[in-house]
Amino acid sequence: MKRKLALYGVLIAVIICGLPFVTGILVEVKFKEVINVLEEIDSVPATIKLVDYKRGWRKSHATTKITIYNNRNKKAPPYILMLEHEIRHGPFVQQKDNDYKDWHFARALIHSKLLINEEAKKILLTEVGQTELFNINSEMTIEGIVKIHIDSPTLQLKEQANTQRTAWKGLQGDWVLSADMKRLVGKVVLPGLDFDLNHKHILLNNVTYDTEFTKVAPGLWPGKFAVTFDNLVYEDSQQNFKFNINNTNLRGGMEFHESQAYLIGLLNIEKLVLNDKEYGPIVYSNTLKRIDASVVKSFLGLHRKILTQESLQTSTLQFLIGTLPDLLRTRPEFSIDNLQIETPKGQITGQLRIAVGGPHVANTTSEILQSLAAKASITLPKLILRELLTYVYTSDAVIANEKAKNTLAEAEKSGINSANLPKVLTDAELSQQVENSVNTTLATWLNQKIWLEKDQYYFTNIEVNQGKFLVNGQALSKVPF
Repeated sequence: MKRKLALYGVLIAVIICGLPFVTGILVEVKFKEVINVLEEIDSVPATIKLVDYKRGWRKSHATTKITIYNNRNKKAPPYILMLEHEIRHGPFVQQKDNDYKDWHFARALIHSKLLINEEAKKILLTEVGQTELFNINSEMTIEGIVKIHIDSPTLQLKEQANTQRTAWKGLQGDWVLSADMKRLVGKVVLPGLDFDLNHKHILLNNVTYDTEFTKVAPGLWPGKFAVTFDNLVYEDSQQNFKFNINNTNLRGGMEFHESQAYLIGLLNIEKLVLNDKEYGPIVYSNTLKRIDASVVKSFLGLHRKILTQESLQTSTLQFLIGTLPDLLRTRPEFSIDNLQIETPKGQITGQLRIAVGGPHVANTTSEILQSLAAKASITLPKLILRELLTYVYTSDAVIANEKAKNTLAEAEKSGINSANLPKVLTDAELSQQVENSVNTTLATWLNQKIWLEKDQYYFTNIEVNQGKFLVNGQALSKVPF
């Protein structure tokens, strides 16, 4: 009996001791699958690659490379982050070595840290007093769910010492990837940032970012997102420019119905201040309907290749031409459903709807134009339209006047008679010319009923249908603007 008990005890001990090794195999497979899943989300302007993975008995160690690309400047070099991961195997996991009180029942616990070279560490210690920019802790549950938590401490720059300013007010982020790796939910909270760079001051407070993606096909992760922040301030002392955006809510999403994508976007801004002019509330919403799934995937793939500067088999123009038949076949439609901007001079409102193509439309310019259907309406204060025209005519007049000055200067040097040369206008003459042009243009538009007026507003309705161009119900042979 004692021998059996001893044998059972040894067997249990072998199983318990061997479990971390077996779990380590499963964790390695899962870890690599997670990397592949994150890599295939083409809508994110970043890539992640597994550089190294060393599996041990109770622990494994991995290194990943994250490349973040610049969406605004394709030629700018990407940001590269190297992460080192310590992976503790389950099913019974210690959070820390020699800590026998705090155990977790999970496949694995993972601690990740940013790899920084010695030069970067010296710079960080000098500027912010520490080298730990953030901590990432993850858990692979027994069921296979992956939970990721990131937190970042507050960072105060050296020049902000003994002040109330803090360059980086910390960050908290949480993501959950489902066991079947087809659903990713995340939330990021950024209390704020405040720093100066090249005569520019940037301040941002209380940012939240919520997102949810669901995989519907390889490389296609439609979903939704929401971004809110209390205020964003940007000041450029050299250009004497400043804007302030308060209480902003930005939302968007994409979903698929019968292999066609439907996208929405919504923006609400309580107040926008540009220098000394205040605008708001601002409300905007748009939709994009009936985009074939293959077209969405192709565009996302092209976007990724352009960002990563991969060699393209065809030019971007050739790609667009090749994609056009599939894009038009489903008769895509774009609409601005609501546009409202409160300005100091009154409210701007507008709507727009454009649809083109169809299953029986041939890929020829004439048939595509015949299939185009569009409606647009806009109402705006008279003073704003006058200001817009004044800006356009002033820009043109200033350029023409500068050319006249240069021509006159060259003529005087060469001894040429300047009687037939363009006249150089004084500031007063230039202003009068601009005002006359604006008045003439407005009078012409009103006479042709291109713009209609009511009280202190101008408004117009534009329609394109079966090759005909209508403005306020009357057909025009050419676009009047």
